[in-house]
Amino acid sequence: MAVLTSREQGDRSIFERMSPKEMEALFERDGEQVRVRPRFRDGISWRVGDASDAGLVESLGLQNIVVANRFLCHMRPAEAEACLRTLVRLVKGGGYLFVCGVDLAVRSKVARELGWKPVTELIGEIHEGDPSLRRDWPLQYWGLEPLDRGRDDWEIRYASVFQVPAPAAAGGSPSPQFLFADHGQQVLGAHSSPQR
Repeated sequence: MAVLTSREQGDRSIFERMSPKEMEALFERDGEQVRVRPRFRDGISWRVGDASDAGLVESLGLQNIVVANRFLCHMRPAEAEACLRTLVRLVKGGGYLFVCGVDLAVRSKVARELGWKPVTELIGEIHEGDPSLRRDWPLQYWGLEPLDRGRDDWEIRYASVFQVPAPAAAGGSPSPQFLFADHGQQVLGAHSSPQR
């Protein structure tokens, strides 16, 4: 169960950025406590770990989708870059990396150097999805600059979703799996469907 307020944030709700419709879709409510609906939590194994640990690949294995959400922005650029390079090693060739909340120059540099293909479908909606991040730019380090389609590199700079190149000899059809790391305690979760 999660409580609707957090001591770390004073009296602010940890769900303040969610709409009532999103809250209803994701959570069951019991007074001032909420629980993630079973359809979203079943099949997920929770682990706490260090997202910059090079041993993650060995301990968690390769995933089709990895989500790295809003914790890289709290690191210095060199640390964020190293962590991002570690996290992408978790993605199977041809899989997808979702990464937001990171310095755009760091993300662009790594994406270019490693040959990530930006997914541009809904790029504007995803980039502008959290109005609080846009509101905080340029005054807060986590603020997000406005999307500028006039830049030569706009697709790679503003994409939050990337397809990771598949190795030349890759083949077969991967089982649905994903891993995510989120702001907070760098909580890692992994989901996989039963093998058939």
